Amino acid sequence: MAAIGETVPQKLLTDVRKRYPNASSTLLEFQRGDKGQIQVRYIGREKWYDFYQSKKSNALNNALPKEITTALGRPDLSVLSSLTTKETSRLASGFFKSLRTARATSQMHAISGILDKDQGKLTKIQATKEDVEEKLTSTPSGSSAALQLQQSLESLNMEENAQQRIIDEHKEQLDKLTEQLDEKNAELQQQAEYIKDLKRDMDTKDEAYIRAIQELQETNEAQDEDTQHRISMLLHERDAARRNFDRAVRDVGDRDAELRRVGAQLEASVMQERRLNTEIIVKGEQLRQREQAIEDLERQIQTQREIIDDQTRADGEREAARAQVGSLEERIAELQAQREGLERELGLTTRQKILRVLRRYGIPLAFAGALAGAIAGIMNAINGVATGAEALGKKVGEMGKKVGKEMGEMGKKVGKEMGEMGKKLGAGLITLGKTMAASVAGLLGSVLSLVLRTGGELLKFVGNNIWILVVAIGVVLLKKMRG
Repeated sequence: MAAIGETVPQKLLTDVRKRYPNASSTLLEFQRGDKGQIQVRYIGREKWYDFYQSKKSNALNNALPKEITTALGRPDLSVLSSLTTKETSRLASGFFKSLRTARATSQMHAISGILDKDQGKLTKIQATKEDVEEKLTSTPSGSSAALQLQQSLESLNMEENAQQRIIDEHKEQLDKLTEQLDEKNAELQQQAEYIKDLKRDMDTKDEAYIRAIQELQETNEAQDEDTQHRISMLLHERDAARRNFDRAVRDVGDRDAELRRVGAQLEASVMQERRLNTEIIVKGEQLRQREQAIEDLERQIQTQREIIDDQTRADGEREAARAQVGSLEERIAELQAQREGLERELGLTTRQKILRVLRRYGIPLAFAGALAGAIAGIMNAINGVATGAEALGKKVGEMGKKVGKEMGEMGKKVGKEMGEMGKKLGAGLITLGKTMAASVAGLLGSVLSLVLRTGGELLKFVGNNIWILVVAIGVVLLKKMRG
C-alpha cells in the first residue's frame, strides 16, 4: 500500500528498490501497463519496457537495454535470490502439474467424434423402426402393405445390428486408448515424483555446499587438506545432482511441446538461481578478503604507532611512521567503503554483520548467534534515541537483562554438552553473563547520558565505528572462554 501522498510511480520505485536499492529516480520512470504489469523507461526515451518477464514472474526482463540495467545499479542479492527461489518453486509446480496430466491424443478425439455420429445414425434407425412397428400393428395381416412393412422392419433390424457392431468396435478402440492414457498418466506421475526427488536432492546438495563455503568465509579458517577434500566432495555431489535434474527435465520435455516450453522456463529460473548463489559466494569471498585486508592493515598501523610512541626512535623514523599511518588509514577507508558496498549487495542485516565478526574471532556459532542478536538489539535501542530518553532507557535496561540471561542460559547449555571441559567453559560463561547483566544496563545508561548531551554526532560515530565495540567484545569473550 502506498504511503500517504505517494504517487503510483513513487510506489513502484519503492517496490523496485527492495530488489535494487540504488535504482535511480532521476534516470528511470515507472508505470503500470495496461495489463497491470510494472513498466520502466529511461528518462527522455519514448519506449516503455516490461520490467519483469511476466506479471507473475520476479525475473528481470532480459530485453531491458543496458542503460536501464545500469541505472538500476547492483541488486540486493539476498532479496533477489529469495525471489528467484520462489519463482523456481512456482514454475516447478506448473511443470509437475503439466507432467501429471497427459493430454488426450488426436486419435481419441477422432474416435469420440465418430462415436457421436454413429450414435446419431443408430438413434435415427431406431426411430424409423418404431414408426414401422407402429404402422404394422394397424395394417391388416397378410396384406401387401403389411408384407412391405415387414420387409422394411427386417431391413431396419439388420441396419440396427450392423450399426451397433460398429459402435461397439469404436468403443473398444476408445477404451484401449483410454487405458493407454491411464498408463501414461501413471508413468508421468512416477516421473513427476522422480523429478521432485531429484530437485529436493539438488537443493539439499546446493545448500550444503553454500553453507560450507559461507562457514569458511565467516570463520576465515585456512583450508587444510581435509577441509579442501570435504569442499571438493560437496562440489562434486552438487554438480552431479544438478546434472541428474537437468537431464530428467530435458528428457520429459522431448516428448511434449508444452512440457518442453514449461521445462525451459523452469530450467532458466534454476540457472538464474544458481547464478545468484554463485555470485553470493563470490561476493562473500570478496567481503572476507576485504575484512582480512583491513585487519592486516590495522596490525600494520599498530606497529607504526608503536614506533611513533617510542621516544627512543629517531625523529626521522617516527615521522616516516606517521606518514605510513596516514597512507594505511587512507587504504583502510577505501577497503571499508568496498566492504560496506559488498554488505549492501549481500543484504546483510546488522545481526549478520555482527555474527560474522564474532565468528572470525572463534566464538562458537550458537553462542555467537545469541550474542549477535543481543548486540543488534542494543544498537537498535541506541539508534532509537530520538523517540525519547525514557523509552530508550527502559528498552536498554531490558536489553541488558536479556543479554545476561541469554549468555547465562547459553553458557549452561554449552557446559552441559561439552563434558568436564565444557563445564569449565560453561561456568565462565555463566559468570560472564551475570556480570554483564549487572553492568551492561549501567554502562549503557552512561552511554545514553552522553548521547543526550552530544546528539547526532555521537550516533554518527557509533554507526561508523560500531565494529570497534563488537570486535572488543569478541576478543574479551574469546579470552574469557579460553581462559
